[in-house]
Amino acid sequence: MNGETPMSTALLFSGQGSQYVGMAKDIIDSNDVAKGLADRANKVLGYTACTLCS
Repeated sequence: MNGETPMSTALLFSGQGSQYVGMAKDIIDSNDVAKGLADRANKVLGYTACTLCS
């Protein structure tokens, strides 16, 4: 480490019924950081998580 505090990211879903199918699609399609996180999650999981929601 170079003495800097590492960045961290968290995606939170409240669990109070506000979720809907495809809710992350717009941000994943329009934001390179969000797309990178989704791609990384898919790699770790070994499948495309978005397929669970369609």
